Amino acid sequence: MPIPLPVKLIACIIVSLFSVGQVAAQHVNHVFTITILDDKLQPAENVVVMQLQADTNVLVKTALTDKKGEAHFRIDKPGKYRFEAQLLGYNEEFTVAYALPSNVMNVTMNLTVASIDLQEVSVTSKRSFLEIRPGKTVINVGSHISSAGTTVNELLPRLPGVSVDKNGVFSLQGKSKVLVLIDGRPTYLSGDALLSRLSGISSAMVDQIELLSNPSAKYDASGNAGIINIKTKKNLQEGFNGNVSVSASKGRYYKTTDFINLNYKKGKFNTFFNYTADINNGFTDVYAFRNYHEFGDLDILTNMKVKRTNTALRAGTDYQLSDKSRIGLTLSGTTYDKHSPMTSTSSWLGKDGIIDSTISMKNLYTAGTKNAAVNLNFSSQLSESQQFSVDLDVIDYDADNDQRTTDQQLSPDGFLTGSIASLPSTIMIYAGKTDYAVQIDKNKRFEGGVKLSKSSTDNISDFIDYEGNSQSPDLANSYRYKYKENIVALYSSLNITGPKLSTQLGLRYEKTHYSSQLKGNSVRRDTGFISNYGSLFPSSSITYKADSLNSFTFTAGRRIDRPSFSSLNPFLIIVNSYTLQSGNEDLKPQFSWNFELGHSWNDKIITTLYYNVIKNYLTGSSLPSEGGTVIVKEVNVNDVQNIGASVATQLQPLPWWSLTASGSYTHQKFSGYKNWDIRRSNN
Repeated sequence: MPIPLPVKLIACIIVSLFSVGQVAAQHVNHVFTITILDDKLQPAENVVVMQLQADTNVLVKTALTDKKGEAHFRIDKPGKYRFEAQLLGYNEEFTVAYALPSNVMNVTMNLTVASIDLQEVSVTSKRSFLEIRPGKTVINVGSHISSAGTTVNELLPRLPGVSVDKNGVFSLQGKSKVLVLIDGRPTYLSGDALLSRLSGISSAMVDQIELLSNPSAKYDASGNAGIINIKTKKNLQEGFNGNVSVSASKGRYYKTTDFINLNYKKGKFNTFFNYTADINNGFTDVYAFRNYHEFGDLDILTNMKVKRTNTALRAGTDYQLSDKSRIGLTLSGTTYDKHSPMTSTSSWLGKDGIIDSTISMKNLYTAGTKNAAVNLNFSSQLSESQQFSVDLDVIDYDADNDQRTTDQQLSPDGFLTGSIASLPSTIMIYAGKTDYAVQIDKNKRFEGGVKLSKSSTDNISDFIDYEGNSQSPDLANSYRYKYKENIVALYSSLNITGPKLSTQLGLRYEKTHYSSQLKGNSVRRDTGFISNYGSLFPSSSITYKADSLNSFTFTAGRRIDRPSFSSLNPFLIIVNSYTLQSGNEDLKPQFSWNFELGHSWNDKIITTLYYNVIKNYLTGSSLPSEGGTVIVKEVNVNDVQNIGASVATQLQPLPWWSLTASGSYTHQKFSGYKNWDIRRSNN
């Protein structure tokens, strides 16, 4: 019986639909797309999206959202999965569990801004310990356990690219001469005085530390290697609050750091009080071997124990004059005591290697310093686009250093000689600056300012020699040294930002006037000098954002390093029987040009190439003197070049594990100083 035409048509349609269904089932989309929107319902770029197994939360894959806010996951293995989205400043968000692959392979997730619970005063988001950017590294001190129970002096050498030598000289990326700022203000200190100041700041008081390898014109031009800016915490909580920290540790010797912090804020009024006590015991063992063509060989073994006691107090108040103006006053003071007994044995060896004579030396060095500082600051929002601020500083630094040295030849007819030295010094510093900033339009910002500083130091060197039981003044090393320095600075800076290209151009001018006066005696004549010089210090920074993951930054700038007060003072400190340490009043400032090219991938891997050339480079040197004695002093080198590269990365392999790693290579070339022709390279 023939099949009617309508039945045939219906059968064909059913077969066709079934076939299409079969083909569709065989080509299910295996790419799952999740779209992330921010709190303004706009696509969110660079959001970290993680694919997790629904039952175990084991991580399967990770992806970043693109400019459309989309992240794509290919589902290779059927199963139940859920997805987590993370972006700094927003809460973590999770999807429900999906059985994938499925017919629904596109979902949308909305982010919510991380909020603050005012009742418990807890922020739901957490900052990374390190924020690495080309030319700048930001350390969020409170976000890492390594900062607990430490002072800033102990924390800084643990940071990537930062080191400090036994004389308290900081280096950044292998380059010395770093300018240390506290809340954007110079400390005006160096050596032991700087270490004393930093030892009086507990890490619990610090919010962030900025490492700037090529700073803008806004900052002082000092610091060939860059700037370390220590930013202390600001109290934002209403009412009374505080915290106490006590820590202790022991290696060969013990140390303790204790800290108390009190804050009170009510309405427009805010006041704070910090106190730190730090006791630190350490040691230094030094072995030196010297070969003299005319004298033979000299073997020197030195053992030194150091006990440091440091206390610091900082108190201040801020008052909100209006919605747009604020005035603040900060008082700070530190005391620092150092007790350093040292023993040294120096043995002269003949050409056959047999000891000819041995001299034993005992040296007791004590230092007591007091530092007091006052800061008055004012800031005002002149309009929606204009800002104005004024800072005034007065700093007083007093040191009372004493040294007693005894030399004894270890033989039946040996001698006993020695010296007693009193080395007091005072430093007074006055500084004032004003800054103005205006937002010209959405993409342009101008900054400018003026700074004046005046400093003076007064040092006395009083030596007495003794032999056996008789004493006599050592007039050759006794004197009074005064030094004065005045600096006037002007700067301007223009910032232009765009979607791809951002530029910063700056120019700073600094005029320096300084004078010194050495008052001698019947043996040592009076000397002195006066000098003036002015210099321009241009700076620039260009950043190009190639895409959402890659950006390139080029920076260039000229900087200066003036000799410190202590380096210019022609003091004399006896290290051991054949080693002396001295200042050098003939030092000149060093000037440097610094260039950097950096690349950033996803703000996680930073690669930097850098080059700088320095004229009149300031460096320590050991100069031969009479009788086999070596004098260690700072000198000027004609020319130094540094070229190098660094890589830094910050990863989080596991939710509970944050990994930061960095490495650098520097090639350094010196050439010639004084009447010597020195050419050498260091890696």
